[in-house]
Amino acid sequence: MSNLIMIIIFNFRGLSMTREEAKRRAELYSALAEGKIIQFKQENGEWTDLKTDLMCGIAESFRYRIKPEPKYRPFETQEECWQEMLKHNEFGWVKSKTRDANKHISNIEKDIEGNVWFVAASFSGIEKYSPKQMLDYFVFMDGEPFGIKEE
Repeated sequence: MSNLIMIIIFNFRGLSMTREEAKRRAELYSALAEGKIIQFKQENGEWTDLKTDLMCGIAESFRYRIKPEPKYRPFETQEECWQEMLKHNEFGWVKSKTRDANKHISNIEKDIEGNVWFVAASFSGIEKYSPKQMLDYFVFMDGEPFGIKEE
């Protein structure tokens, strides 16, 4: 549904709004249509996921938001990486975000400057990746980002 149609529908129901409010509502409805989670701000200030795909108008859109995506950071230490890897199936395996390719992390090394490097093996050979490259290019086999979730 286009923004223009949505504005007409809202105005037809007798609700008035600014252009900015119309844009905000359109974003929320588009997110709902895309299957994103919409949250409602309770009286105590906490955000709660809506448990339905049905929204009966958004009279006060400032009380609604699209649930923020979790943020991830690269691993900082070997131990941090190993502990996170233990939480995922197919230990040591990652898959590319952009290609149909899997790699096995055969070693996590530290160079003389203290930088962490991932040694990954695949059919194409052995390659080294920085923690940032691993987060940018790979996910665990279950689809979770290859990094630490920040709270």
